[in-house]
Amino acid sequence: MLTITVAQDGSGDFASVSEAVLAVPYACAAEIRIGPGVYREKLVCEKQDITLIGAGMESTRIVWGDGGKLPHPDGRPTHTFRSYTAFFSGERLRVEDLTIENDAGPGAKAGQAVAAYVDSAHAVFEKVRLLGNQDTLFCAPLPEKEREKDGFLGPGRFAPRRRAGQAPSITTIVRSRETLISSLAGRMPCLSSVPCAR
Repeated sequence: MLTITVAQDGSGDFASVSEAVLAVPYACAAEIRIGPGVYREKLVCEKQDITLIGAGMESTRIVWGDGGKLPHPDGRPTHTFRSYTAFFSGERLRVEDLTIENDAGPGAKAGQAVAAYVDSAHAVFEKVRLLGNQDTLFCAPLPEKEREKDGFLGPGRFAPRRRAGQAPSITTIVRSRETLISSLAGRMPCLSSVPCAR
């Protein structure tokens, strides 16, 4: 298993989580250890078998600020499914001891703000705090029919949609007292291998 460290002070292999994820070959099992700090980045993690471990929910935070009503670089509104702070897909995902936050702001101004968009076959979140506005945690797949034109723009926009009756992508989500999902809309927290050489 490949092990990578991330530290903002330069003492790790990388200074950002995104750089560390990009360095992992898709089929290589990897563990990324993320040091304390606020990592202001939009994370896309499409790996076969990856683990992200922070230094604690209070110490390690991945934060971004896209909202569904805010403009996207392509000129259209961002919409819900492109508003994520972290997007995960692949076979096996484990996330521990960190916070993933979308700080776009109140829904009336920013729209829906997804913290984590998860489209992995197996996903485990343990001692993770997710903060966003409505759809704080979005577990794929998307519904088959769009309610509005281009409403499903997102990381899986051109991926085939699953048909009714097919198993959902998320087969394992660990919810414990240590895992906290909080939405600004509700204002109530919800408790809820391939060998590689470096």
